Amino acid sequence: MLNESIIIDGKKITRCEFEILLLLVQGMLRKEIANIRGRDIKTIDTQLMLLYRKLGLPKLAKCVAWALTNGFDKDGNYTAVEAIDPKQEQINAALQLQREIAEAREKEKRRKRKRK
Repeated sequence: MLNESIIIDGKKITRCEFEILLLLVQGMLRKEIANIRGRDIKTIDTQLMLLYRKLGLPKLAKCVAWALTNGFDKDGNYTAVEAIDPKQEQINAALQLQREIAEAREKEKRRKRKRK
């Protein structure tokens, strides 16, 4: 899993960098990302620095803006993944499952509101 790469807008990033982008787009802070991923904040900072270089972007805000214009949304979803690793089907299935869970939660919320 460490060697998995994903290509977005012609830029090759690691699976880890992809996951960090998903969290950033959701508005999470570096410290929160470190806690979620079980890493030191310095490790996250290093991964972000590498991500900025790969994307050719100077800072966090531009990185998030780039992500939002390249298939990421604020709910932590991503569409149109073009991956070069053999596990693309698993990535797509996981992303689809994530969308289905979010839809089911929203449906349940609407159902509960109707009961009131």
